[in-house]
Amino acid sequence: MQNKNSLFVKNYNQSLAAVDLGTKLTEKTAASLMNVVDGTDEMIFEINQIAEA
Repeated sequence: MQNKNSLFVKNYNQSLAAVDLGTKLTEKTAASLMNVVDGTDEMIFEINQIAEA
């Protein structure tokens, strides 16, 4: 029975590590997308400033 519990704990820990990695990747992806959005907003603002001049 000890082996089954040990395997369960190992798989559980690996699952937690995978979830943690996925969460970090999602956070980085979201931050990158926000940077793209911010850059796009700034670019549109600059284009509008030029168009109004």
